[in-house]
Amino acid sequence: MNITLYRFSKRENSTKLPPAGISLVGTVKEGTTVLYPVIRFSAGTSPDNNYACIPAWKRYYFIRDWEWDSGTWVAHMEVDPLASWRAEIGSSTQYVIRSSAQQDGKVIDMLYPTRGTTVIEHEWGGVQWNLSGCYVVGVISGSKTGRYGTVCYHVFAPADFESLASSMYKDVDWLSIPKEEISNSLTKALFNPIQYISSCLWFPFVPDLGGLIAGIELGFWKLNARSWEMLYNGVYEDGGYIPIPKHPQTEERGEFVNLSPYTEYTLYAGPFGQIPLDTTCLLNAENIYVQFECDMTTGYAVFRVGLDTDKYHAFIERDGMMGVPVEMAQTSRDYMGMGTSALAAGGAIVSGDFFGGMGAIRSTFQAGTPQLERMGHNGSRSDYHILPRIIAKFKNIVEDDNANRGRPLCRSKQVSSVPGYLLIEDPDIALPATAQENRAIKSYMQSGFFYE
Repeated sequence: MNITLYRFSKRENSTKLPPAGISLVGTVKEGTTVLYPVIRFSAGTSPDNNYACIPAWKRYYFIRDWEWDSGTWVAHMEVDPLASWRAEIGSSTQYVIRSSAQQDGKVIDMLYPTRGTTVIEHEWGGVQWNLSGCYVVGVISGSKTGRYGTVCYHVFAPADFESLASSMYKDVDWLSIPKEEISNSLTKALFNPIQYISSCLWFPFVPDLGGLIAGIELGFWKLNARSWEMLYNGVYEDGGYIPIPKHPQTEERGEFVNLSPYTEYTLYAGPFGQIPLDTTCLLNAENIYVQFECDMTTGYAVFRVGLDTDKYHAFIERDGMMGVPVEMAQTSRDYMGMGTSALAAGGAIVSGDFFGGMGAIRSTFQAGTPQLERMGHNGSRSDYHILPRIIAKFKNIVEDDNANRGRPLCRSKQVSSVPGYLLIEDPDIALPATAQENRAIKSYMQSGFFYE
């Protein structure tokens, strides 16, 4: 029987075929099998050869051992099923889990651990806060300008707002009350402009403004202060894109490294707090679009995060207060309280209720003392000192061994189209081979083999 011998280096789990060898005549020993033949060679061979082919049986063999017997070499062989049935394996279509030739970068590869270090990157954008901003003051008046319900809303630039506050306390000429009827001092005591202001909010932006309003009406009086009419039915919208930082190993290892647990995204959005972002929503995106709608009469706002400008496509929605409350105050005397308290004190003393009268006298003194009247309270602007931003935390993966371990593919492929390392899920192949060879081939496919 003609037998070809080779000196050949190959992996056991490989379909690799040998180059040219030497053809010799061998004798099959009695009792040998096709899968484990024992061949005696009369001459021309040596134990340097480690691989063989028996063309008559259409199989390749590993030489397990050489035996010197009666002056000749005897080769103990074991079939190499992957090489013997290489053509049939290559033409079959299998579901390839891992491959060294191709990969699907979106499939998470959990084979390799991460290093114990984290890389942090920042990206800024979306909305630009304006630390000068504007003030929106709600005033109870009979004006129709900027009117919502019974309250009129005026937009003030910072300088104009300072002028408003200064004018309210500087003099009372703007009330147009003749001094012959009531003195300025008594007018200041009796008239409290704060009572006509229903709200005062500061906003970190300046909206498009309507017409200039030369004066502001407080109740029945008009104050010479400059403001602007509010547009957009009192609702202001703004938004913009923020780039999404990508994992530094994206190009090298695949897009899956931009998914959790390798990547974590947090959006810091001022008054709306810290918003964790779902990495699966951002895998194919280069930017996110952040936008808000703010009701400037109440300060209430809705904040949305999406991949485009359409707010109905947003995958995150938060609400909160963008308007920062501004406290306003005025000092005044309760002259009416003084009068009634004094009368009560006098009556009590006449009746002999001395201690009751003393209590009334104390109340009179308190009423005559200047009191600080407040409207609202001050809020914090600290949320607006940092622009909206994405903070990305990346965990790097250890170096891989693509040539010998492959990367995720998870697709049905003809085996010959993806040479190299392959890991097959539930191999399904029909071969005209022995049962033992079929089992061996399937076992190699399931545990990983090389199509070479």
